[in-house]
Amino acid sequence: MTEILAPSLDNIQRISEVLKSGEIAGIPTETVYGLAADAWNEKAISKIYNAKERPSFDPLIIHLGFQQVSPHQEPLKTMHEKLHLIDLDLIPEANRIWIEFLIKSFWPGPLTFILPKSDHLSSIVTGGLKTVGLRMPAHPITQGLLNQSQLQLAAPSANRFGKISPTRAIDVKKELNGKVKFILNGGQCQKGLESTVIDCTQANQVTILRPGAVSKNILQKTLEPYKSVSVSTAIELSGKNEIQSPGQLSSHYAPRQRCILLEGPLEEVLKQESFEVSFSKLKGQVAVLFAKAPSASLTERLNQYESIEIFYRILSEEGNSDEAAHQLFSHLREIDESSAKIVYMEPWPSSEGLGHAISDRIRRACAPRETF
Repeated sequence: MTEILAPSLDNIQRISEVLKSGEIAGIPTETVYGLAADAWNEKAISKIYNAKERPSFDPLIIHLGFQQVSPHQEPLKTMHEKLHLIDLDLIPEANRIWIEFLIKSFWPGPLTFILPKSDHLSSIVTGGLKTVGLRMPAHPITQGLLNQSQLQLAAPSANRFGKISPTRAIDVKKELNGKVKFILNGGQCQKGLESTVIDCTQANQVTILRPGAVSKNILQKTLEPYKSVSVSTAIELSGKNEIQSPGQLSSHYAPRQRCILLEGPLEEVLKQESFEVSFSKLKGQVAVLFAKAPSASLTERLNQYESIEIFYRILSEEGNSDEAAHQLFSHLREIDESSAKIVYMEPWPSSEGLGHAISDRIRRACAPRETF
């Protein structure tokens, strides 16, 4: 059985020893819970892939401690010469100044950098890629663990591959009970969505591979002093051979049920005769993920369908993207555990703030399921 440990100094030391021995453990971050292992131990890394049922081509992100890499004191040089994680010689010289500026601006925090990997680092961690994803989590408990152990931790989300990322320790236990011995409890994750992943390997180019809490607008504004640097979003990928980062597969973060992304708010979609006819033929429990609170008229209308019971969750009553991001995965997990056979999801109405990242997760949850 998996045991959830309180975040005491003794338990942080206990998890540190577990990880040093080559075992895996669940850990909190400000984004989602991770399944951690020593990034330099290939056998430990294999245990992550086995526990998650994760395909070997999907790379892992390595998490660093503040005392290991001070963001304000030549972090690239430290990661190259001291930690042997990256190959500094393969980073275009023009990029180094603004990459370090971004590190100083966002670490610790939910921003992952894709950089050329060192030959010292096993390709098992990077899914066979010649790049590595690096981030410094902001959660104080995990920072304590990183600095206590002095390990660099590979830590993808602590869920089975393609399923819903966990934002509470109990979620990890439900997903991986018996597959991991210990979970360090850090409460509910503050952000609720995985980190933003940016590729910094091309000259004066930042490419967002996975949207997250650090939006494109924030990156552009931060990089304003560097006029030559452009920020773009990666094109949609079509297969596993193009994966550069976690979270890029078209189907991901999905409940077990069939999920359908609506063309707009349910109240508007129900005005389409063809949709109303098909909706009225449903039986049993039907789940709906609302972006905002439904109107009284919509609630009344839904109650008129006698053959169905609506199980619904609301991302944010007032349409706040921070609140919606914080609640998205916990709501999807409740839907996953319901008796509903089908799930309708409203699109998030705005790209502002965390809107793009929320839309990304909803769209992938509703995409046709991929198998490998």
